[in-house]
Amino acid sequence: MEAGRLKQQNIIGRGALSKVTEEASAIGADKQHEMEMLGTLPLAVVIPVYNAAPYLCQCLDSVLAQTRPVREIICVNDGSTDESGTILDQYAEAHSCIEVLHKKNEGLLAARRDGVQLVTSLYVASVDADDFVAPEMFASLMDVALREDADIVTSGFFREYGEFQMADPDPLPVGCYRGTKLAELQSRMILLDRFFRSSVASSLCGKVYKAELLRRCQRDVDPRIFMGEDIVIILPMILHAKCVCALAGSYYHYRYRTDSVAGERKKDDAERVAIFLKELKKRFSTFIGHVPNIMTQWYFIHTYIDMMQHAESALSRNGEDLYPFGRVPQDAEILLYGSGKFGRELKEYLDRHGYHIVAWVDKSPSRPGVVRREVIPQLSYDLVLIGIIKANIADEAASDLKHLGVPEEKIRRIDAQLIREAAERRCFSEQA
Repeated sequence: MEAGRLKQQNIIGRGALSKVTEEASAIGADKQHEMEMLGTLPLAVVIPVYNAAPYLCQCLDSVLAQTRPVREIICVNDGSTDESGTILDQYAEAHSCIEVLHKKNEGLLAARRDGVQLVTSLYVASVDADDFVAPEMFASLMDVALREDADIVTSGFFREYGEFQMADPDPLPVGCYRGTKLAELQSRMILLDRFFRSSVASSLCGKVYKAELLRRCQRDVDPRIFMGEDIVIILPMILHAKCVCALAGSYYHYRYRTDSVAGERKKDDAERVAIFLKELKKRFSTFIGHVPNIMTQWYFIHTYIDMMQHAESALSRNGEDLYPFGRVPQDAEILLYGSGKFGRELKEYLDRHGYHIVAWVDKSPSRPGVVRREVIPQLSYDLVLIGIIKANIADEAASDLKHLGVPEEKIRRIDAQLIREAAERRCFSEQA
């Protein structure tokens, strides 16, 4: 690229897109070798941008500061109303590898889709505009991608909470997955003996992937999806892949923002969730007969989304109170552990349905009515309900309870076996 390129519309003609696809396909071993010799990675980084001005310079600088430069940085200004567009134009003027697409606001899925249409490199990565990456990230991932001809290379995260940082390694064990190993991974993308946990990080960020595979899996996705935007792309990509590799390191820095609008409820949330589940079900169903447990995995995701969005209906499903904790007697003395989002909704459900809560405890009580879990040895109770959805955090809670002297037989957590049985009944009913 001779200069940073600015585009004012998001419409790419069929011929232009075909030309881009042909160019990407034409980058063979010789071209890759030439780029390696020049020190430039055959990689495009797509950055969707919406009102991220306070964080945008750090994001762009981190991509520009890679130990080996990337071929393209494509920034999609998704109708920002702050200074993001001006910042992007200034960077494009200063750096020839940066291309900026200004477009009306249509959401994350549409922004990524339009950005990928401009990609001419063999591989692509996605970075959110309020995040940043380590200098060695793309060289590390691309070394493996080019050596193994991998469709996807994944790595871990750092979660940034202001001044506090937490490493979050990729759950997929280090190695390359082909043939039988890949088939096994595809059959357990969502673990069916745990709830809820996936065997690979479901974010598009923290990875590199072949651009043509991403285009294929982005095609015709409904842009109204706002929850699970990454899941609806990355899991089908794994299903279509021939080689997936995992690295041990964590390179991507994911920023948790208190001013983020992601957690805000919208009046059409239920409709958008339904669109997501329908879209994912359609994509998974094409693999029935080829990937074991594929629709059971979808049902686990469905249950997770329900618990996050509609706890009341999830807890009363199948005509069983407190499904999927198993049968909980109405007169039981209950100790509730966990005051996160699901823990709060579980507390409200128990109160509405007349259950008796002895105490509501957590490691770090910060809400009215929640007390420190150190009081547990002083209490009398029949059951302890762990109001936590994610398996690894629920594991920690169960271990903590045992350390505090709670008998294992009194501890109840979300039961993956009950969910699997319900999923299999549903699958059987739909196939009958």
